[in-house]
Amino acid sequence: MDLPDLDQFRPDGRLRLGHQEPDRRPRRKVKGWFILGPLSGEWFTQAAGLSGAAVRVGLALWYLKGLKKRWTVKPTWATWRRFSLCPDTARSGLKVLEDAGLVTVVRPAGCTPVVTIEEVSAKDQTGSHRQA
Repeated sequence: MDLPDLDQFRPDGRLRLGHQEPDRRPRRKVKGWFILGPLSGEWFTQAAGLSGAAVRVGLALWYLKGLKKRWTVKPTWATWRRFSLCPDTARSGLKVLEDAGLVTVVRPAGCTPVVTIEEVSAKDQTGSHRQA
């Protein structure tokens, strides 16, 4: 009777399959809040050329996009505060992004604005855009 080759067993008791599994870093759980990617480098390149407020408003919008899993979001003052934006700065940053074509904003009277993040292609350096 042949004895089994003991090298085929791993220390954890699982059978070795004859090939090595690729080295993978274990997934780390992020503590606290985070911005879900992927983030559009082209979008942020264009936003970075506008103003500091525009970039911070953009980060807040992309944070909400990842949270809601939608391109259209309704930012609240709590979201603006998370990104250290006062109401006036948030409004002006949103207007700058809108003028640049990076977002579309619908402002219902007396309600929170509804913002759609526009997709920007790599060739779109003129500020033109297309909806996602």
